[in-house]
Amino acid sequence: MPHAAMIGNADLDPVWLWRWPEGCAEAIAACWSAVDRLDEDAAFVFTRGETVVYRRFETLDQLWVAHVRTLVAQGRRVIVGWVWLQPNRNLPSGWSVSS
Repeated sequence: MPHAAMIGNADLDPVWLWRWPEGCAEAIAACWSAVDRLDEDAAFVFTRGETVVYRRFETLDQLWVAHVRTLVAQGRRVIVGWVWLQPNRNLPSGWSVSS
């Protein structure tokens, strides 16, 4: 029988088209939404990169950080990527994705 697996991911640049306060609020909402989905379904797995979001949350929302640490330990929240903030991947050279 065919089997399909899906992993959730959020791709949000908190400074693209927003001033920092609005972008930060959107990032917080997206991150809490992911946690809510994980709490709803024990089989759901979620990925997220962007070190800046995790670093900012360390000062803004300790409750979220504690909850995410538990989810990471369970293998349900997977931190991926290698960049501080999303690079511009539509530029025509390898330099556009170097960090």
